[in-house]
Amino acid sequence: MGSKTRRITQKLHPDPEKAELGIKVGVEFLDFKLIKEDWCEWDIEDGTKIRAKIILSEVYMPLDPETDGIMRREDGSPRYGASIAMNVVFEPSESVIVAEEVEEG
Repeated sequence: MGSKTRRITQKLHPDPEKAELGIKVGVEFLDFKLIKEDWCEWDIEDGTKIRAKIILSEVYMPLDPETDGIMRREDGSPRYGASIAMNVVFEPSESVIVAEEVEEG
């Protein structure tokens, strides 16, 4: 069994103060498997339905520039970072669509 190649790039430091100064650290990307990806749904007063879900695109662990090991919190747990996107869909009700056509006509 071969060893896994480390996928590493640079991202802003996980400490907000250092990130604000533009300080970057190496990060190692982690593979992940989708288990469940649910939608949240809302009905707004005009009958339109809004659906939204978060989509995870990458997970990584910041690396300590001095040791090249993963950064850890005070309790010893590893730090993680993630990049996400939000998918939002608006589904207007038939009454909203018809009302718009009547106003224009």
